[in-house]
Amino acid sequence: MNPKNYSSCELPDHDSEFLNMVCTNHQCKKNRKLLCSHCQLNHQECIKISLRKFTQIYQDQINPYNLESLKKQYNDLNKHFNQIEETLDYSYKFFNDKLNQIKTSINHVKKQIYSNQSDTSKQKQFLNLQQFELEPSIENFNNLLADIESFKPNSDKIPFKVKNIGPPKFLNEDINNMEIIVSKFQKAAQTITEQYRNLFDTFQKNIKNLFPNILIEQLSNNSNKFKMIKIFKFQVINSKQINQLLNQFIKMNNFFKLNMQLFRNVYKASIQNNNSLENDIVLEVNDEKQFNFKLEGSEITKMLLINENIIFGIGGTKFYIFDVSSQQAKNENVQSILTISEDAGFIDLAYFRLDEQNGYIYLATKKGSILKFLAEGKKNIKIKQDQMQPKIIDQPGMLQILISEEGDKLYSIGEEMKVKIWSLNNMEFIKSLLLEENATAFHMDWKILFIGGKNSITIWDQITLKNENLVVSKQKVKKILTNTSKLFLGLEDYIKIYTFTNQRKLEFFTNIPCQKINLIQTIKTYSILVISYTFKQEEKVCLYDYEDELPPKELLEQSAQCCSVYEQNKVNYLAFIQKTGICVTFKMEQKYQLAQ
Repeated sequence: MNPKNYSSCELPDHDSEFLNMVCTNHQCKKNRKLLCSHCQLNHQECIKISLRKFTQIYQDQINPYNLESLKKQYNDLNKHFNQIEETLDYSYKFFNDKLNQIKTSINHVKKQIYSNQSDTSKQKQFLNLQQFELEPSIENFNNLLADIESFKPNSDKIPFKVKNIGPPKFLNEDINNMEIIVSKFQKAAQTITEQYRNLFDTFQKNIKNLFPNILIEQLSNNSNKFKMIKIFKFQVINSKQINQLLNQFIKMNNFFKLNMQLFRNVYKASIQNNNSLENDIVLEVNDEKQFNFKLEGSEITKMLLINENIIFGIGGTKFYIFDVSSQQAKNENVQSILTISEDAGFIDLAYFRLDEQNGYIYLATKKGSILKFLAEGKKNIKIKQDQMQPKIIDQPGMLQILISEEGDKLYSIGEEMKVKIWSLNNMEFIKSLLLEENATAFHMDWKILFIGGKNSITIWDQITLKNENLVVSKQKVKKILTNTSKLFLGLEDYIKIYTFTNQRKLEFFTNIPCQKINLIQTIKTYSILVISYTFKQEEKVCLYDYEDELPPKELLEQSAQCCSVYEQNKVNYLAFIQKTGICVTFKMEQKYQLAQ
């Protein structure tokens, strides 16, 4: 800047000195401005720079290079948005076309089924046959012969050899296959919906980071919100997942301003509603039944409640299936309806549900092998061993297995101290992660694996393939569970709870002090933990609401060795097995009652 362009100070006694300095202090009490050499004496504590430097700094910020760089960034951003739009347009057209093709095929088949069901020709043929059998007259014979010739069972009209005109040979098998296809359709739709929902979350957060002051009308418009939920609810997503979606949306931009008091879980006859609502929502735990399992000297070490009546369990060298549908309330002796034996002994159990009646059982043995069986039926279970031979996946000893929600992968941890991933279809090895210590707990939530250790957990993201180790305590991690936005770590004498942030980071939430924890389990429909522990030398099983932090409610006076939960239409069925072989079952459901 040329000095002759400087202005002169007009204050008295400042000798018209050039205004060649700038006060840059935002909190300047003397009205920051251009300063001459005399003015600077009144700005001793301020930050001052020369006018030449001030203009140079500003020029650097708005120079053509920065403008070009900013222009390039916006062009890149527009390019990315265009690519997203193209992808969405392609996806929409692809799915729309395929869905229409499937619907058209289904409609054609339905019409054919209706036509076959309403076809009277078969009935007429049977009537003519019966009439001929009752009265083998020439007239009835001619009618029967006309029927036989009308559908031309043989190329040469020989009446003594009639071709089969009944259902196709593999009709029953095809119908069973269709059940599996239905299950796969539902799981695929569920996976796609979940992935798009996560992408939607990430996209919105990114937009907010880029343009924090812009309100995105499309994402906050009420009508669009409810259309979105309507899509997610379409048959494939069950009530539990809808609740999870609602929880996610509530945390995002206040999508739904719901009265969260409606979601409070209140135990029966224990808490009064003080919020002037018309109804209390009461969580009832009832229908207690008790059974004595005949276990031939072994103890159940792991169990799965497959539906409200059937329990799978392993103990020692046996795999058991028990039916607990009896209406008798107490002390009924129950024999296993089916038992599978393995000399080496079973160590873990997993189940992949195909539909409400069928699924695959995976049994891990102490040999380090996997056995696979098909379980058919809802009550009268039939077991078929898969054609796959027992697959050795690890060294003999400890072995834990999990199955992905999509039903395409099996995860294992064994004596080799590796997390291994296998294709569930053919049990071919895919990849592995070497651990630094033996695993003490194993859990999977969507695409993230959690592995417990002596005082830490390893988190392995299956999407990014990144893994990190998080030190959580001085105690061994005995159990890992998740529910919606929470991570639960069962330690020796307390439970540590973390919250997943929007960036899938972990933030400490709370500790639940207990003593000698036997097991923990989540009730995914509600914010409830099932905890079996010993307190002051008293064994008990309690229900604990970790959101409202209500006092634990005692469910059983003795600890449990195993626990499993089956959820259907917002009704939860709980089953516990104690060391003595006693099995106790409950039903948990939400009901409304008038506010007190």
